Amino acid sequence: MKIEAKKIYDSIRFDYETQSIVKTTIPMPSQVTAPISNEAVVGLNDEGEIIIDGLVRGPSRLDIVAIVGMPGLGKTTLANKVYGDPLVKSHFHIRSWCCFSRAYTKHSLLVQMLCNIDHGNSAGYIRKDEDYMADRLRKLLKGNRYLIVLDDVWDILGWDLLKLSLPDDCNGSRILLTSRFQELPLQIKLDSEPHHLRPLTDNESCELLQKKLFSKEDCPPILSNVLLDAAKYCKGLPLTVVLVAGILATTEQDCWEEVVIHLTSSIFVDNEYCMKTIELSFNNLPDYLKPCLLYFGAFQEDQEIPIRRLLWIWISEGFVQKTEGKSLEDVADEYLRYLRYLRYLRIGRFVGDIPSAIANLSRLETFVVEARRGNYLLPNTIWSIETLRYLVTSLSDCGFIFPMDNLEGSPDLKHLDTLSLAIHRSSQNAQKILSKLQSTRRLTITYGIQRMTYESYQALRSGGNRKEILVLNYMSRLESLKISRISGDEFEFSLNLNLKKLTLSYNYWPWGKISAIGKNLPNLVVLKLCHRSVREEEWEMEEGEFCNLRFLKLSGLYIRRWTASSDNFSCLEKLVLEFCEELEEVPPCLGESLTLKTIEVKWCSESAVNSVERILEEQREWGNKDLKSVIIRSTQKRSQRREEFHS
Repeated sequence: MKIEAKKIYDSIRFDYETQSIVKTTIPMPSQVTAPISNEAVVGLNDEGEIIIDGLVRGPSRLDIVAIVGMPGLGKTTLANKVYGDPLVKSHFHIRSWCCFSRAYTKHSLLVQMLCNIDHGNSAGYIRKDEDYMADRLRKLLKGNRYLIVLDDVWDILGWDLLKLSLPDDCNGSRILLTSRFQELPLQIKLDSEPHHLRPLTDNESCELLQKKLFSKEDCPPILSNVLLDAAKYCKGLPLTVVLVAGILATTEQDCWEEVVIHLTSSIFVDNEYCMKTIELSFNNLPDYLKPCLLYFGAFQEDQEIPIRRLLWIWISEGFVQKTEGKSLEDVADEYLRYLRYLRYLRIGRFVGDIPSAIANLSRLETFVVEARRGNYLLPNTIWSIETLRYLVTSLSDCGFIFPMDNLEGSPDLKHLDTLSLAIHRSSQNAQKILSKLQSTRRLTITYGIQRMTYESYQALRSGGNRKEILVLNYMSRLESLKISRISGDEFEFSLNLNLKKLTLSYNYWPWGKISAIGKNLPNLVVLKLCHRSVREEEWEMEEGEFCNLRFLKLSGLYIRRWTASSDNFSCLEKLVLEFCEELEEVPPCLGESLTLKTIEVKWCSESAVNSVERILEEQREWGNKDLKSVIIRSTQKRSQRREEFHS
């Protein structure tokens, strides 16, 4: 398979709980980050708010927030949703994700957490002993407000192995723990009650089933009752809903009613019911694939399996049938591709263009590249993956360059929800690309350099200094936008009025453009101005700007003077200032804000710190005793400052 030869993936593992195959490119340390969720999330909004409240509020001492429930209820999905929430991401200095499952060692747990926190030394930690890593983890966490997710913990021994490496500095650090065992939180002796995850309602199950089968399209009316019947017998288990969706997705729609009748002919409970659904899913496979799937039982749970080794085993065992015109290796590759249809692909340490063979993954929903530097040219075949929902890189200043050939004749990516996009000066087609992405909700746009022909270079020269205007206001679903390394001299942006979150970095825009954003985007609640995003020293906020803003971050700016009025902060809940070393003071009117909950000031000028301390005092005089503050003065060592900045 050409994709494998290009190192898109070279190992896999079989997830026994979800009965799915996970393909990876590099050893476990690169896989320890919380996955970008490619699952449709239903019925977890209220649950998520409860968990988030327990993480960002509550006691200052180290606390454990536990989510418990039977397998298949969505504990990991909920934890992942919370882990990626903007409020949680901004509240904690360090976040790390650690997966236990049934088989684990102290070494593997420490490697996961350290590689997640200290990315640059991933390869080195694998060779270190447990004592070194336990001490290193404690030192990295010391003094920082951290969130550690311990996912799928099976026994108290796992907690005992790690707890001495998790310092309590009384700064609001949290452990988020998930487990299928109801008694585990009692053994750990939590201060707070564990959160028992509820099953989905019948309507929520039906909604999830529809999303898995039809994505954002409506279910045909003739099938609505069939889906409702199927949803009722899923007993509120998201895992069972996913399994049922997998069965129906590979069945002709005119046979769905018969399948559902067979599926619901007997009523089962809890694990027995879920296992019966898995059995039906297995029975739905072609006979020649069943022994291939069962062979995964020869490997340990969550063990990574080299693909070449697995295919050779299948061939040597006689599982792979001869097909005219194809080698046994090619047929075995086809078997692997067929085995609940790869939907999630995350690759690392990848250099070069994305091969056209990626289109063979016709059910792919999530494609993530662990980028170092540079951008990735997509093949023309990318337009044929209609199921694609997440196309992202790990760095905000890296992205994917879409092909320009036959753009008008290519289908739209109607289901693409999240995209890291790279555009370049030579392109006159950026607008055409954006017009094919009208369902996108989260978009990162960065400047990309593409190899240019001599003709393209001449065309660029003849175009002079003409700006290209990117119109985004027709992208009605767009809620979050990040713009990186694109100056106002190159592009103008016409933004969508529904935009809620905006992040700018390395743009060198004038403050006048920022003020225009504040007036024209009434729904904006999060604004992050980072790393030289603005080129001028004075920001004078005018009346009517950013009236609904809840979160404001200024980081690495050359701002010297900042003036504002109280109506600019009428809804502000959190203010973060980092590396604004020339800032003389924070607007005093912030002391009159009735909504302020948190102020963080790190490595700013002493006069700015003093002005914040006066605001804190005024807020306390107003009766805001719950106001939280973090102040790190610029007198700290530069090495400490750099380490904190990068974390």
